[in-house]
Amino acid sequence: MGGDEHILRQGVGIAEYHGPRSQMMREIDNPTMLHDGSGWGSMVGVVSAELALSGFEGAPAITIENEDAAPYWSDLGVNWLTNDQNIKLFPVCRWAHAPIQASLDLRRKYRLLPEDIDCIEILAFEEATRLAKGIPETTGKAQYSISYPVAAALAFGQVSAREVSGETFNDPVVAELVERIRVTECSICNDNFPQDRLGRTIITKKTGKVLDSGIVRAPGEHTNPVDRNQIIAKFRAFSHPSAGVERSNAIEQAIFSLDASGVKLSDLSDSLFPSID
Repeated sequence: MGGDEHILRQGVGIAEYHGPRSQMMREIDNPTMLHDGSGWGSMVGVVSAELALSGFEGAPAITIENEDAAPYWSDLGVNWLTNDQNIKLFPVCRWAHAPIQASLDLRRKYRLLPEDIDCIEILAFEEATRLAKGIPETTGKAQYSISYPVAAALAFGQVSAREVSGETFNDPVVAELVERIRVTECSICNDNFPQDRLGRTIITKKTGKVLDSGIVRAPGEHTNPVDRNQIIAKFRAFSHPSAGVERSNAIEQAIFSLDASGVKLSDLSDSLFPSID
């Protein structure tokens, strides 16, 4: 926005002071669409920049300027954190991803059908066990649930936008599976949180056979990355129904060509934002 170093310092100071300190566990215990203050955080960032440009002064941002913060900034420009981002394969709270993946793994490995299942035990760290456990009434609650997405994974072999949109909230198979789920704490998961988000699913079949996933790490963690094909598959799953196959393919091709000689960013923007006649 054209500001100098002084303006940047004031803007960051303003933003840190007014930035939301969301009470995350209150949202976990009462699922809503607040989503950890992301919206207000974005607004504060933009407004803070505009205030700084207009001469508004801010208190120094201690998360940047305090001596205790120095280790976090010492590798600025050297260590690119964009390479260490986590990618979500399921549109629900990250804390539920490990037991979801564990359930999908068991379903695939043993060719499980919902009617084969007698009971399901989800093991997770304490914070994750506080996620909602019944059938959700809204998409907000579905996104902050642990029992429902695991049941959906076992019923449909996926947890996608469809499963959190409301289309399957009344599915009788999912409802029966939810009733068969018990959520308990896992000491290993507790010991490794928050550095890692681990989980485990144990399924007992009606025959009495016990299927144990063992400890599973949430897929898409930078320490457990998804591969290129999984990212492409996620993009196509969302873009094909909304943007159409032809336009989606054009966007995909433009993105993967950005590092080629002679390619312009407008090739991508034209696909993203086509002109309307």
